[in-house]
Amino acid sequence: MKKLLLFVVIAFVSFCANAQFYLGGTAGISVNTVDRYATTSAVICPELGYKFNQIWAVGASIDAGYSNERGGYGIIGFAPYARAIFAHVQSVSFFADAALPYYTLISDGDSESMFSIGLRPGFLVNLNDSLQLQARATFVSIGLSGNNTSIGLAIANEFSLGVIYNF
Repeated sequence: MKKLLLFVVIAFVSFCANAQFYLGGTAGISVNTVDRYATTSAVICPELGYKFNQIWAVGASIDAGYSNERGGYGIIGFAPYARAIFAHVQSVSFFADAALPYYTLISDGDSESMFSIGLRPGFLVNLNDSLQLQARATFVSIGLSGNNTSIGLAIANEFSLGVIYNF
């Protein structure tokens, strides 16, 4: 039993020694106009992730924000994702995130839950060995809203900009 425990501890320490964890976040704004009515949403999203290699990474963000649509509501959510980096050009890396965000919208004591699957392309600019500038947009998403039990497809115009620190 002691040998097994020692083996697990050594394996864990060696795994962490080569760890490529990153911490950062984005802030985003979305402006939509439908029938001359403009809505604006703002969100802040701290995130934590792990790079398996130069191509694959996984991570998650905790999102919080506000929108003035439908009289105004708060947004809180959790968005895990898998990232594939598909091109490197000098100090810029291009990626696509496959995300599974879950959000709760809160307005006047009522709440509505939403789940979606989305594709988020973006790029990372290496500022130095540890710091990267991150930009991404939501290209397309398919969502399911809990209270209305509706399914929708959206081609969004959301853009977010943030910073990533690599450990």
